[in-house]
Parts: sequence; C-alpha cells; structure tokens
Amino acid sequence: MVPCKIKVVEVSVNRKLADQLHIFPLAPCPLYQAGREWILRHYGRPLDLCENAWTAIHRIVYAIMSGAGSDIGGRCWVEDGKRAVVCCNDGLRPVVFELTWLDAQPP
Repeated sequence: MVPCKIKVVEVSVNRKLADQLHIFPLAPCPLYQAGREWILRHYGRPLDLCENAWTAIHRIVYAIMSGAGSDIGGRCWVEDGKRAVVCCNDGLRPVVFELTWLDAQPP
C-alpha cells in the first residue's frame, strides 16, 4: 500500500446557512485544528478521526493507498495527481482535508 497523509487544512463555520436556518450559537468543529496530520501506512480509520469525516474521505484515501490516484476521476483531485482536497459532510461546520500520496510518483 502507498502511504497517505491526511492533513486538516481548514476548519470553518457556514455562518450564512446557520443564520438562514436560525441555528445559534454555532462554533467550528471542536475535534480539529488546521495543521493536524495523520500518516496512514495501513488502510483504516485513525481512532482520533471522527467517523463522519472518515465516511466522507475514506474512498479517496483508499484510492491513494491502492495506487489508483487521480485515475479514479472526480473533481477533488489537484492537477499533480498526487493530492486530493475533500471535505467532511457537516454542512454547518465543515472540515477540509488534503489527502496526499507520499511516494514519489503515482503510477
């Protein structure tokens, strides 16, 4: 398996939607800080990564670790074919992750 780095690049709040839906107060996801990283050498959810975030990103993590890279398609892939940018499925408090292929070149 190809090692994969998961990095939190942004933790935010969708205030416009929260205001529209009258959801108060609303704070960013308390589980993550920008810059937090995990290095996966074996496929499986890190225990300190929430299940909702894992559900949102696991297929891309698996593609990277299996060597498929951007060959699987999708709009989340960055042009270099070694990184993808994906977001958890919390519409009010999204966490954006960068998933990176750690070997030198994708196949």
